[in-house]
Amino acid sequence: MCRRADGPTGMGYDSVMIHPSHAPEARRALGALTLFGVLLLAILVLPTDQLGNGIRYYVPVHSIMEVLSVVVAGLIFAIGWSSSRHSGPQAVLVVSSLFLGIAILDLMHLLTFRSMPDFITASGPQKAVDFWLAARTFASLALLAAVTLSWQKPALLSRSLLVGLVLAMVVPICILLLFRPDWLPVTYIDGKGLTAFKIGYEYVLIAIHLAVAGLCCLRMRSLRTFNASALLAATGIIAMSEFLFTLYVDVTDFHNLLGHLFKIVAYVFLYEALFTETVERPYQKLQESEQDMALTLDTLPDLLFEIDEAGNYLNFH
Repeated sequence: MCRRADGPTGMGYDSVMIHPSHAPEARRALGALTLFGVLLLAILVLPTDQLGNGIRYYVPVHSIMEVLSVVVAGLIFAIGWSSSRHSGPQAVLVVSSLFLGIAILDLMHLLTFRSMPDFITASGPQKAVDFWLAARTFASLALLAAVTLSWQKPALLSRSLLVGLVLAMVVPICILLLFRPDWLPVTYIDGKGLTAFKIGYEYVLIAIHLAVAGLCCLRMRSLRTFNASALLAATGIIAMSEFLFTLYVDVTDFHNLLGHLFKIVAYVFLYEALFTETVERPYQKLQESEQDMALTLDTLPDLLFEIDEAGNYLNFH
């Protein structure tokens, strides 16, 4: 995807492949992708019987990881909602709104997981997998929106309307998966594992994420307008996560556990991308503006005085 090279930029990255403005963030993102890629390869090399099937304490561990996922997804929504109070950027508003839906669907996945108390209807692997695929579909849409929509132009729709549209999609999905899961293809069979439909759906999601990763690399070749590096890391790690979810036979095995861990890390990178653009960057721009103003004042030949309406001198430069 993005090639590292030592070039005249002094940043350690080829100016043709990665613009110097992305270099500091790209180092961390590519380092994370390399680390998780090596971990994934190690998992594939190890014999399946050594990874463990049917982890004894999987349910509480799964619950903790899903709670973390819901919290991070909620933070992504909250930061986008707060920063969009005054005509927020298109990408931020759409991504944060979709992550409200993801938080709800991830929570439903947690509540309907096997061995959890019945939630409205009986819990089980089929229902939990269905909610999982729904949440991952929303995540792929969010990442696609993040890399294709503008991070500078204001959104055409209000934040309330966008959130309403997301809820209008999520609520029917929840009703369908709770009461009529038999209308959907089977995704998991006890004792046999995943069905061809579920595995194929995961590969479709992987293809979407790889396409988004390619778009992130293209954006990193031009001047930085948003944190494309963090988005690249989030997309690549989620793609690895989806691949892990094609390998498990039992919903409590090691591949399933690691897939959830990869997902949480990817969410953190996406949160970082939104936090950087909506909180840190405005303060950086303000600081740069103040520095430019101070330099301008320092170059003026005459003294400047600040006087109130009564003629009292308040300050001078």
